[in-house]
Amino acid sequence: MSRVSPLLVAFVLSSAWPAAAQVQGGTTPGVPIRPPQRPLPPRDQSTAPATGTAKIRGVVVASDDGRPLRRVVVRVTAPELREPRSASTDLSGRYEIADLPAGRYIVTASRAGFVAISHGQTRPNEMGRPLDISDGQTVERINFSLPRGAAITGRIVDEYGEPVAGASVQAMQMRYVDGRQQPTMAGTGFPAAMFQTPDTGEFRVWGLPPGEYLLQANPPGANGPFEAADRAGYSPTYYPNTTVSTEAQVVRLEIGQTRAGIEIVLAPTRTAQISGTTLDSRGQPLRSGFVMAMPQSTEPTFVMRPTSSQIKPDGTFTISGVAPGSYVIRAMLPPGPDGGLPEPLTAAVTVAGDDVNGVVLMPLKPAVITGRILFDPPTASLEPSTFQVMVTPKTRGMMITMPVGGFPVVHDDFTFEAKVAPGESIIRAFTNNSGDQWTVKSVTFDGRDVTEDGLTLASGAEVKGVDILLTNRLQTISGAVTNERGDVVTNVTVFVFPQDAERWFPGPWSIQSTAQGRPDQNGRYSIRARLQPGDYYAVAVEYLDPNRRGGDRSYLEELSKQAVRFRIREEESKALDLKISTPR
Repeated sequence: MSRVSPLLVAFVLSSAWPAAAQVQGGTTPGVPIRPPQRPLPPRDQSTAPATGTAKIRGVVVASDDGRPLRRVVVRVTAPELREPRSASTDLSGRYEIADLPAGRYIVTASRAGFVAISHGQTRPNEMGRPLDISDGQTVERINFSLPRGAAITGRIVDEYGEPVAGASVQAMQMRYVDGRQQPTMAGTGFPAAMFQTPDTGEFRVWGLPPGEYLLQANPPGANGPFEAADRAGYSPTYYPNTTVSTEAQVVRLEIGQTRAGIEIVLAPTRTAQISGTTLDSRGQPLRSGFVMAMPQSTEPTFVMRPTSSQIKPDGTFTISGVAPGSYVIRAMLPPGPDGGLPEPLTAAVTVAGDDVNGVVLMPLKPAVITGRILFDPPTASLEPSTFQVMVTPKTRGMMITMPVGGFPVVHDDFTFEAKVAPGESIIRAFTNNSGDQWTVKSVTFDGRDVTEDGLTLASGAEVKGVDILLTNRLQTISGAVTNERGDVVTNVTVFVFPQDAERWFPGPWSIQSTAQGRPDQNGRYSIRARLQPGDYYAVAVEYLDPNRRGGDRSYLEELSKQAVRFRIREEESKALDLKISTPR
């Protein structure tokens, strides 16, 4: 029986910390430093000009030989812009981005094969420093020296040393998530992570910033016409030959380094078959489509290739070569006669080595959620088409798929209707305009706040009257950072986090609880965020470790000992000058 691999990529959470706050700060050669000033009130986003007369210019070169780099994409973002602006470098490595309104800009340069760098960034994964630019100002010499990405090369072999074709490799880094270390994706993303080995078993993972990495090899999918009689197969394996991330060997990379000769020996395992029947809403066998076994995990990673099988004319299916683990079995069906997506057919299965038979996939009637988006403060100047409603699984690691019937449409009166698969779900709304700082304040249903807990949706449930309240009433925390001599310093990061340690590690869809920013070329930092009113720490450090701040309790405890305590209210602008601290 021939099998076809459907084109599906399932996105699974890759980090637990929430999206960063709007950050403000940066350093520009040749621009004089102004003395510290009192914080300004937030700009009115609804009236901010889309264009202006400011310009940013510079040159981009390769850091190893100083050669000018062409076709580097230089991108600027700012609250004042509705969407990012960008330009490509010419043959001399020069770029210019013009017609910019006054604002505070983050400038980033990127090109395939090189490590993307933001202006003012001095270490890997460090946030950039913003530029505070006036209308009509031309800011020169915003130059970049891009380091070449590091690479790891090697091959994947079986337990007999024979090369494995069709395997894939992922470069991962151990990072703190929700208070514990977990492997997370790194590098150039999909091009590297989806790489499949040729018949020589060789691989090359490229575009990596310096750091420490784990390599995970995923065995070929069970999509061939034959199956081994002894059910021999392989499990996802960390370098050099372990299925447990904590036992994996770390590969250390310097800037631009190529680490060669890495050999990953796949861990053998006994595979199983999953078989069953697919039925339509009338109880009749389906005659076409696919059935997929999508691995489910609580680890924050990307699932790249499901195992699949075609549905036979009698409605049955058999998925072979399934390694031990937990899976969601899902039928992928063609659109209906009206072009609409069919109701989902899913089942949860655990494989422990033996075959799993008798799985019945029947339609799950989608839950229907209707509601509206509200705004605080109320406004009539927003375009509904720029807002999107998302209903996502609450549990980390659950597959996020296309909503039944497509993504919800926000109507002209800001009402919406979402058809979603049953289960525990979190409801969110956001704007597609990068310049609009609307963020979720609350989600309520039937008089209850379900912002963090979400809703448990039964098959066919109708949930009416969900209110998603968005606000642009952000807080502003700003000031200057000085050293022991009282000199203003710019090469620092300011980190704000709750005094309540229980809020240090929120869930993957939780409302923001931390914020960070860096000083601009004038020595001022300014952080605009939507934080819960309450008590917070603020600390300025030369380098804020992006890994450890996401979940290393001892690191945050040490930062708290050197931090300034403060309280912030709704919409408050807080002036807060800080002294630089160095974690012990």
